[in-house]
This record gives sequence, C-alpha cells and structure tokens, in this order.
Amino acid sequence: MSVSDAKRLKELETENARLKKLLADSLLENEVTREVLRKSGDRTSTARGGAGEGHARAERTPGVDGRPHERLGSAVRPGA
Repeated sequence: MSVSDAKRLKELETENARLKKLLADSLLENEVTREVLRKSGDRTSTARGGAGEGHARAERTPGVDGRPHERLGSAVRPGA
C-alpha cells in the first residue's frame, strides 16, 4: 500500500465515522420525537375524556405532507 493510498484510507475512515455519528444522532432524534408525539397523543386523549360514549376517538394519521395529523373517528352522541 502506498503512502497516498494510506492517506486516502484514513480520510475515508474519518468520513465514515462522521457519517455514522450523523446517522446515530438522526435516529436518536427521530426516536425522541416519536416518543414525545406518542405521549402527547396519550395526554390529548385523556384530557378529552377518552374514547368512551359520547366522545370521538382521536387517531394519528399521516397527512398530505407526511406528518401525523389528528383525525377524529365517528362518535356515538347521546340523543343524536
């Protein structure tokens, strides 16, 4: 292996380590965001009184832009 090959290998290893760190950071951020959204959805449903009689059940569905949006399912309303 020549000196130039060794230098190139070292550059590639450094770049690979940087990219792996970026990927790990991104995956961690995505997981934290999912957890926050899940917990936020739990609190929202509880604050509304749950999905019992007379209450619509909230569902997280992907919107047109790909982000989750809350959609209300059918509600059984007393006297309706």
